[in-house]
Amino acid sequence: MRGLSALWLSYVGLPLALGGLVWSTPAPEPPAQRKVDFAREILPIFRASCFPCHGPERRQGGLRLSNRDEAFKGGISGRVIIPGDADNSLLVKRISSDEEGPRMPKGMTALSPEQIERIKQWINEGAHWPEGAENAVHWAFVPPKRPPIPEVQNRAWVRNPIDAFILHRLEQEGLSPSPEAPKETLIRRLYLDLIGLPPTPEEVDAFLKDTRPDAYERLVDRLLDSPHYGERQALVWLDLARYADTDGFEKDLRRSIWRYRDWVIEAFNRDMPFDQFTIEQLAGDLLPNPTLAQCIATGFHRNTMQNLEGGVDQAEAHEHKLYDRVDTTATVWLGLTMNCARCHDHKYDPIQQREYYQMLAFFNNSKIYPVGDARVSEEKWLEAQIPAPTPDQQRQLDALTQAIEALERRALPPLPTLTPHQVETASGAPVATLPDGAALARGQTPDTEVYRVRLRLPAGELRLIQIECLPHPSLPQQGPGRAPNGNFVLTGVRLQVNGKPVAFRDAFAEFVQNGFQPRAVLEPNNRANGLAMDGHIGKPNTLTLLLQQPLRLKSPAEAVLTLECLYERHTQHVLGCFRIRGGYGDSARLMELRAAKRQLESQIPTTLVMEDKPTDQPLTAVVRPRGEFTRQGEVVEAGAPAVLHPFPADAPRNRLGLAQWLVARENPLTARVQVNRMWATLFGRGIVETLDNFGAQGAYPTHPELLDWLAVEFMERGWRMKALYRLIVTSATYRQSSRATPELLARDPENKLYARAPRYRLPAELVRDSALAASGLLNRMVGGPSVFPPQPEGVWDIPFNADRWITDTDANRYRRGLYTFWRRTAPYPAMVAFDAHSREVCLATRPRTNTPLQALVLLNDPAYLEAAQGLAQRMQKAGRGSVERAIQYGFRCCTARYPQPQELNRLRQLYERMLERHRAHRDATRKLVGNEDSHLAALTMVAHAMLNLDETITRE
Repeated sequence: MRGLSALWLSYVGLPLALGGLVWSTPAPEPPAQRKVDFAREILPIFRASCFPCHGPERRQGGLRLSNRDEAFKGGISGRVIIPGDADNSLLVKRISSDEEGPRMPKGMTALSPEQIERIKQWINEGAHWPEGAENAVHWAFVPPKRPPIPEVQNRAWVRNPIDAFILHRLEQEGLSPSPEAPKETLIRRLYLDLIGLPPTPEEVDAFLKDTRPDAYERLVDRLLDSPHYGERQALVWLDLARYADTDGFEKDLRRSIWRYRDWVIEAFNRDMPFDQFTIEQLAGDLLPNPTLAQCIATGFHRNTMQNLEGGVDQAEAHEHKLYDRVDTTATVWLGLTMNCARCHDHKYDPIQQREYYQMLAFFNNSKIYPVGDARVSEEKWLEAQIPAPTPDQQRQLDALTQAIEALERRALPPLPTLTPHQVETASGAPVATLPDGAALARGQTPDTEVYRVRLRLPAGELRLIQIECLPHPSLPQQGPGRAPNGNFVLTGVRLQVNGKPVAFRDAFAEFVQNGFQPRAVLEPNNRANGLAMDGHIGKPNTLTLLLQQPLRLKSPAEAVLTLECLYERHTQHVLGCFRIRGGYGDSARLMELRAAKRQLESQIPTTLVMEDKPTDQPLTAVVRPRGEFTRQGEVVEAGAPAVLHPFPADAPRNRLGLAQWLVARENPLTARVQVNRMWATLFGRGIVETLDNFGAQGAYPTHPELLDWLAVEFMERGWRMKALYRLIVTSATYRQSSRATPELLARDPENKLYARAPRYRLPAELVRDSALAASGLLNRMVGGPSVFPPQPEGVWDIPFNADRWITDTDANRYRRGLYTFWRRTAPYPAMVAFDAHSREVCLATRPRTNTPLQALVLLNDPAYLEAAQGLAQRMQKAGRGSVERAIQYGFRCCTARYPQPQELNRLRQLYERMLERHRAHRDATRKLVGNEDSHLAALTMVAHAMLNLDETITRE
């Protein structure tokens, strides 16, 4: 069924408004075919593929292509460029085949057919090489200026300036844009691009019925305002930020940093300007009076992997983290392969090795928290981690703090002592009652002990019981325990009042020994945990137990408090001296509030943040010759590459200054790189195809003027990403049909000219999200800790790590893929099959593969089977007894359109076959749908087939 065909229709576009553009000159004549620009289209090819052997440093065969005169002169083999005659030019012959010798470039990736055609066209046009062009500044290092909007013939097609640039190029190439896509396609395209979820049939119907002239724009605005917009955009950014829930390397331990992921989502939803978005992530902690959110934002550079293996040189491991921060910063904001300059000067871009370490110096001031023993190579260098309450937790904390402070101002009396009138011991050991109401055990120390303390409770509202564990000179090490080291382990506490058991809801202590949990005293038959005091011997400690419900006593009552010291690992760990207090009135209420605050604080997530050491000295770094950590070169101060704009004179030479330098209007790269990335999010490829490389070896922009216009527009609109997205998606270019005619396939197979809309498979997370959305199972909650949906057994069976994947059984198993727990050494396999990244390092572009494994995931993964079951239930309900209506509804959930008659017929045939099969095999029916409803089972199989359609997992 994956090959289910769809009939394409031809759509005729209606004349469109000019979108506010003003045309002041007559329409031009049809332009001739555009000539090749040497500096922009040929020189980058020479630099990347020819200069390594025939450039300024090496001249193999006597040929130098980095100088105009010497290039036309040729080498040992004679002239290689014959202007006007590409067929007889040796350059063309050597890059096209191996008939004249080894195909060039030797030992490197062969030139693409498009690059070869460009070189041939350039030679046939006369091989125009402007004097000094080879020495010109690379285009990406020249700050963008707003170019004029080009004139076009088909003005009616243009909706905004983007279209003018696209159409101008199409007309130069003798091509026409495609007609507008049908409304069903447009709404699905917008939903997937802007919020990452497909529209429901009901949402599609509402859009189809909306006849207002601005219906499309209203839809765009609604999606941009959706809380799911931030989730869709965060998906791209988290790949760049190399976000993961574990450290990486062999141990790959868990880390808590999901609050950074949520900050990214919220920043996109709030439409935070990209310059501020940059500053807060690189240096939020260095802003004046930084907020918690600004500190959380600095988790961007704490996503770096952390090597905690035994025997690792922590200084070297830390420096590798700094390398990652430099490389990632350069990739994300500059689009440069700066990592090439770590060991030597960059071979292709004007970046010196010392400039790499000048960039590294900005990050070379992290505050380090050493843990472990350096003497046995077990010291680990950790960086800052802070509590990061969610907004809801912060509101609760504030309310509790206010209530506590109000009671504390009243100078409440201490809790009354409940002096026991009898203490019985299971061992028979005597217990003395001291003048202050405390009980002290005497005699020989038993291996274990159980105290039954008989008390008289005053009338009133009892809220809690306190057990004070007290030191005493008669005890070993002064106690409070009777073990030789003065310790004890209290394993259980029980309370009876007037012969009836009273339950506790929580227990906490002022001091807790590592590895022990005071709350374990509430568990029946506990012998392995509880309250212990190693590290606090000879000092008092208090265990507070909160009653499940306040106990209202109209008159005094008899109570028995049972204290169990039954620790199974060591003998004689019994409590030696203790005092009991009862919690009544506001004093007890204060204790409860403190307990509630303590419990809430224990639930607050932590997150990794950047934190610098205070210094008034310039930040420096040591240049590492050949990139070797054990070698030291010159010491350099923090600074930026000289090829780019100067560092602001008034900016601090730290991470904050670096961030300000990156988003300065003079920076030629940041705006270009970001708008190119946003364009790629919508069109599947960037105007510069190499999203992570705007240098000499990167691709040349297909529409350089459009790229510069968008970059300037982006900055002048205040770096607002929603505004730029709105501009792009409301263009006629974006709204084209994705139908590829034979002419377009022949002339522009990769759709670099944008004569049609792109068509490509959804990202891994969206493949899963779309299935869950279509099924109605999707949990649309935004934010929160990472979740554990079903995955195959054994994926986490990793040596030296006992951590295990515990599959969620509640609604968390249906959360969006963005929230799936991401382990670097064993990422979620169903998403890896669809090219999700391990996130060990920054990634600007995911590959798109097409493998049999992807089909097997859709067929066999439990998530997609559950989605099919959920979709079938929706189909059955919507069908109201009609199989045809049910199939149509399910098909629309998956594709947003009605099936064509032949598609409906084939799906109906599948339904009939499955119905017959499940009527004959009741066991299979029960296994599939939980009952003997063969109709639902047949619809489930049809739903499964529809979720497997190429169209379902494809953005049209």
